[in-house]
Amino acid sequence: MNFRALKINEVNKWLQLCQEAFSLPLEYFERHFVNDPNRNHESIFVCEDKGNLVGSVRVLNREIYYNGQCVKMGGIGEVCTLPDYRGYGIASSLLKLAIEYMTENNYQVSVLGSGADKLYESFGYEHRKLQQKLLKTEMKDYGYIFGPLHSSQSDQLLVLYRNFSRILNGPIARTPEYFSSWFMAEADLHQSLSIYLDKQLIGYVVYNFKEDINILELILDDGINVDEVLQNLLYHLSSKCMIQLPDVYDTNLEVVKKIVNNNWMYKNLSGIDYSSVGSSHLIWRLDYY
Repeated sequence: MNFRALKINEVNKWLQLCQEAFSLPLEYFERHFVNDPNRNHESIFVCEDKGNLVGSVRVLNREIYYNGQCVKMGGIGEVCTLPDYRGYGIASSLLKLAIEYMTENNYQVSVLGSGADKLYESFGYEHRKLQQKLLKTEMKDYGYIFGPLHSSQSDQLLVLYRNFSRILNGPIARTPEYFSSWFMAEADLHQSLSIYLDKQLIGYVVYNFKEDINILELILDDGINVDEVLQNLLYHLSSKCMIQLPDVYDTNLEVVKKIVNNNWMYKNLSGIDYSSVGSSHLIWRLDYY
């Protein structure tokens, strides 16, 4: 077996490998490759056997906010091995190549989301909690207006996003290219609304609406009351559902319970201590990979 970087003419073969290994639609992997402005076949590592690609690890080139600064981050994604090749240490060998690549290219931290704890712990990855709270409240009209999220608003939305997200630890430091391609494509897959007050754009919300309203991303201008926006959203939707909200928001609404996601892990590549991300740690759902 041969372990190496992906060749440019093998991208379609790699996409098909991911589809087969994960049993997910090909469109999912195509979307996350094509819509990534930082895509690079040389940061995708594969295992080849008898001319076939049988395993993969991808490094996604990102920057995240940490203590108010932009930090170069390598996201680990598309970690997969075909069923007949599992149990031979292929993922470990590929992950080793990925970490060497990130170290050589001056990445400061690596972040991944996975349930394969033992594999990643053996390479020095440590868990960081992502928390949500389930809120119970009532619908009220505070005068906020909700309308469609348009790509023509990207510049304004990005300013709001940066002002809000840079005070947290973990969010992607989105570029204009990333916002208009990756973010807008992911937002189109969910319910997404711009938020106005007195005819001024003051934020946006992206959510799923099932048994509860699951807030995937909520960005608000300084001074806007998050409780009022959430109650007004219920009024807009004519809904009495409870709301799942990332735990980074301060709220006076009734908290029914906390929901904890332990699957996100960090690896320090630069000497910076990321153990202090604490309760301000957040990865927006639309940036998952």
